[in-house]
Amino acid sequence: LSNRGNAGGVGSSVVSILREVMSYSFDYILIETVGAGQSEVKIASIADTTLVVSVPNLGDDIQAVKSGILEIADIFVINKADLPGVDSLYTALRESAQKQVDGWTAPLCQTVALEGLGIDALLVEIDKHWQWLQQSGRLLEKRKFAAKFEIMELSRVLLQKHLDKVPAEVLARNLNRKDINLLQRLDEVYAEILNLFGEV
Repeated sequence: LSNRGNAGGVGSSVVSILREVMSYSFDYILIETVGAGQSEVKIASIADTTLVVSVPNLGDDIQAVKSGILEIADIFVINKADLPGVDSLYTALRESAQKQVDGWTAPLCQTVALEGLGIDALLVEIDKHWQWLQQSGRLLEKRKFAAKFEIMELSRVLLQKHLDKVPAEVLARNLNRKDINLLQRLDEVYAEILNLFGEV
């Protein structure tokens, strides 16, 4: 699915589609975000378990320490663990992986996906996190947060669609009135925004 330029790495329709897919009772549903920057963290508002996947020799060992994306990880994964540089990446991630959040310590797994190595061990850790979510009561909290996220995202999309429909002449009429000076008075700018909401 396209993220349609949305910050956070996931599109606004993901939660709605995910809810439909969940009705088919799959064992696992995977969502891959479009990037791995500091802003690509909305997935943690949607997924029950968030995996942060890194690869050796791509600067991940340096960027990972700097990036706020580490804070959303329930499980760390080093893929292509057969490549040189895996030891330095493991060391860089190990400190973050040892941090405990509400009783859960994010494990650090190594995989070689093309050969299927480490996948079984990774699934074990995913299942452990699922069990912890249920036993700790965090699963219900995450599902409620995901519902709130869906409402906020869809509201934002609908509002943007309505604003895009505001005729250009309406904007021109409001901004060309002689009794306002938008360049000098910020409060009048906000007032005009509220006027536009009224016309939407």
